[in-house]
Amino acid sequence: MLTEHAAVSTKWYFSLKDQTLLGFEVTVDPEGDPCEVYLSDYRTVEGRMLPFRMDVQFGNERFGALAVKRYQLTALK
Repeated sequence: MLTEHAAVSTKWYFSLKDQTLLGFEVTVDPEGDPCEVYLSDYRTVEGRMLPFRMDVQFGNERFGALAVKRYQLTALK
């Protein structure tokens, strides 16, 4: 799926098998490389499948790897 908001385009990648979000690419500068975020290690939290690992890459460089320790979900009021 491709979206655009305020001249920032984003490509969203979903699994055909289970519809989880696999990752996304955000392009701020049309002449530059996108920032790529890959989501993995999905686990069930309060009935929802959520990613516990996020790998971020910009250009040819790995920017970082984020490990989620826990989610705290709260109901909207």
